[in-house]
Amino acid sequence: MGEFILDSRLKTILLHLANATTVTTVKQIADEVGVSRRTVLRDLQEAEKWLNKNGFELQSKSGKGIKLSGDDSEKERLINLISDKVPEVINMPRERQKMLLAELLQMKEPVKLYYYTSKFGVSISTLSNDLDKVEIWLNKYNLSLIRKAGLGVYVSGDEKDFRRAMISLLYENLTEEELMMIIKNTVPSIQTKESIAQASVRNRLLDLIDRDSIAKIENVLLGLEKTLPYKLVESAKIALMVHLALAIQRIKNNEKISIDPTLLEQLKELYEYSVATNIVNAASKQFNIEIPEDEIGYITMHLNGARVYNSTLNEIKKSENSDLYDIANEMVGIAEKEFSVKFAEREKLLNDLVCHLDPALKRLQMGMDIRNPLLKKLKKLFPDAYKISSRAADVLRNRLSIVVPESEIGFLAMHFGAAIEKNKVETKKNIRIIVACPSGIGTSRLLSARLQKEFKELEIVDILSTYEISIDHIKDKNIDFIVSTVPIQNCTVKNICVNPLLLEDDKFYIEQVIYGAGKPKT
Repeated sequence: MGEFILDSRLKTILLHLANATTVTTVKQIADEVGVSRRTVLRDLQEAEKWLNKNGFELQSKSGKGIKLSGDDSEKERLINLISDKVPEVINMPRERQKMLLAELLQMKEPVKLYYYTSKFGVSISTLSNDLDKVEIWLNKYNLSLIRKAGLGVYVSGDEKDFRRAMISLLYENLTEEELMMIIKNTVPSIQTKESIAQASVRNRLLDLIDRDSIAKIENVLLGLEKTLPYKLVESAKIALMVHLALAIQRIKNNEKISIDPTLLEQLKELYEYSVATNIVNAASKQFNIEIPEDEIGYITMHLNGARVYNSTLNEIKKSENSDLYDIANEMVGIAEKEFSVKFAEREKLLNDLVCHLDPALKRLQMGMDIRNPLLKKLKKLFPDAYKISSRAADVLRNRLSIVVPESEIGFLAMHFGAAIEKNKVETKKNIRIIVACPSGIGTSRLLSARLQKEFKELEIVDILSTYEISIDHIKDKNIDFIVSTVPIQNCTVKNICVNPLLLEDDKFYIEQVIYGAGKPKT
């Protein structure tokens, strides 16, 4: 006799039994499956044969109902046998919880618990524990996890909080560089570094956005970016593309976002509002959808709070940003006092801080998140710079009455840490390099300072964005190497890709590439 194959109805009945914490009745099963009690009784005969064959026992309680024998481990074994699960994450709680979050954030209505126990191959008690962890995370974004007996589980909250949570889930699990490579279709370069489970989670998280729309969105932005009086850093463009891809996905699913009318009127006064309007008009035509006015407001906020290249700001004039310069000057004064130093390139540090604070303060004042993927490592590698930056941030707290998150303190630590490293650097150099980063000024400056401290022979000729590198520039400047935080395609000199914090492995890698057998003795 051939192997007994379970049909979908029998699987549903078995999942119901596996997830039941007490005795269950035939009527309860019939209501769950949507068939008559007679059909359930007939199916239970087949189900019991299958259970016995696979080492399970179905207990019958006279006058009460039926119950599956065994503890949670036995129930999980049953679920694993019958479910169409995601096997890579069964024994990895954190990865499983990330996928559970992605599922919950996209579900439009309550879903029965057995759907998730089946999908992830876990028992009801394990799922309940996962939901407890997920609920804590959701609460950070003003979202509630609703669990109703007989109905299922779902997430409740405002659309703006749903989107904020989805974006954060992406950025918590993918660095800006990884997200950039994924969007630019260069995924193979990072796939070799991740496990099957990580790849499964990554792919599920990317389902939060409309990936098929990325190319069209990029075409829209390419034309309209030229109308801005400044150039967005690469990471800001990626963030805007992710925002638009998510917005389009949500609009297609009839999920509409709203914005405070008073704030919207204020945003209409900004130049970026006209650019955002053009983006929406072009996107509406590309995707044949109607995009409401409130979406224009959120795109305006993104543009207004985006980081831009220093070169496009023409080294911001003090007269045009006197308040920001006063704030930056006071912060530098506090840092110099705490470090007991005079920064060698004080004016450059001031200008870099103003360029950073301009969009950062706009984001904080508009209630937008500031993400710093390097925060944990920064606090570990530069504890003194972080503590002093926290004191310097008191200037922002006192002057502007705003809450300064740890992520922003981390960015300040990058600026002050880079300035301290610069003070320690000697001037002897003979190997000409370009430092290239796709994100902000702080990352580039910190990497440059770390390189100069560790490798005194290096002469940093330029600090550029990955976008600005050209064959002619490399040739004209007589560049030997390009050190970057993401791979540079079609590079005419050796490209050394490292972590922005220049970790020990990175130092060894640079020595091997530049010096071959090792760094020369001094």
